[in-house]
Amino acid sequence: VFYLTGKSGWGKSSLIADIRGRCRNKHYKNKFYTLAIDSRSALSSNFVALSFERLIKNAMNDGFIKKTLFNKELSFTSTYDLLNSESIKEILYNLKTHNKALILIFDQFEDIFRKEGLFKTFYKFLVDVTDFQGNLIIGFSWKTEILIPSENEAYHLWQQAKEQAQPFSVSAFGSKEINGIISQLEGSIGKIEIELKRRLVESSQSFPWLTKKLCIHVYDQIKSG
Repeated sequence: VFYLTGKSGWGKSSLIADIRGRCRNKHYKNKFYTLAIDSRSALSSNFVALSFERLIKNAMNDGFIKKTLFNKELSFTSTYDLLNSESIKEILYNLKTHNKALILIFDQFEDIFRKEGLFKTFYKFLVDVTDFQGNLIIGFSWKTEILIPSENEAYHLWQQAKEQAQPFSVSAFGSKEINGIISQLEGSIGKIEIELKRRLVESSQSFPWLTKKLCIHVYDQIKSG
């Protein structure tokens, strides 16, 4: 289990998209299969089970897991106990045998706490994945400015969940990263003036998305004359 932390707009979702993209490249496509889920789409208490089921079915449909290997219909013991059914055990055993891993990432994870009772199911899933120590990786992203009040019923479970997970911190864009994006812009339109560079750096406010949006705006303006 791992989690990504960083302030809103610092690129956590972009990093998750990059992880998913790299898992599809020539080097990794037969080793890792990744599905990213937006936690804001959680509408029922079955959200975790539905997400896990979607990961497995997508992996089967894309040929990462061979359907012909399994005689049992995909099923769960319950929507609260996701790893104990015979069909899931068979899939996880096969992943380990072939040195493959499934990766399920919940983006915008702080939204889980707005759905009453949903975090208990998620916490049970995290504990089971940690105890299993198999070829199943669960990740989630978390905005550092979001704090859970101690009176929230999920507060202590959340603290325990973080202790079980490997943290990765996404930091703000520094001058090196911003200048790298501006260099990409110059590669498309030619050298730009120092003053414009300075304004781009100041206006970007160290946000990756804003830096890119400003550079695209400059590109469009220059191309349109």
